[in-house]
Amino acid sequence: MVVRDVPKREILLRYTHALVSKMEKWPGWVEKGVVKPTDGYVIAIDGRGCNDFRYGVIPLFIEAFLPFGNLTLRLDRATGKEVDRYFEYSDTVHKKGQAPVSTAPLLDSAYGPVSAVLHSLVDCGNHPPQLGGDFTLLHNPLATCPIPDAAFSWCLQQHYREDHLDSLEPDHISQPRKPRSNFTPI
Repeated sequence: MVVRDVPKREILLRYTHALVSKMEKWPGWVEKGVVKPTDGYVIAIDGRGCNDFRYGVIPLFIEAFLPFGNLTLRLDRATGKEVDRYFEYSDTVHKKGQAPVSTAPLLDSAYGPVSAVLHSLVDCGNHPPQLGGDFTLLHNPLATCPIPDAAFSWCLQQHYREDHLDSLEPDHISQPRKPRSNFTPI
């Protein structure tokens, strides 16, 4: 088994840069009439190569867009048993020697045109057998044109509500669709 550091800061910066770059194109498209301000805008982000760890913690692409930080466990000193678990609140990441970059852009009304972020780690040679098996749609809680759940029922969907994350399983995994897990930052 090989153990190595995850370049979390660099991965978060890559995702935030991708979102900012794609968001900057929106006003030009509206101005040219390519899209209307009332159209939904789903930004697709390819995370292949980021080693975005997904099991047991919040995917890093979600940490790049909502204020989730490190998983924190609180233990009872006497018994050593876990008494609480939560994700630290983290709304910034720093470039080397530069100003902070927001890791909560989906809580900024300036990103209202972004309806959702569609994320995947797959490529043509490494993909799950079921369509959508590796795709996750993160809904923007402040979207000016929200995307209905039914539009992406084939993939995992994440909703940020009341400071926690609700997961909605794809149709092909569970019937009826229901929340899978909740994550709450403090």
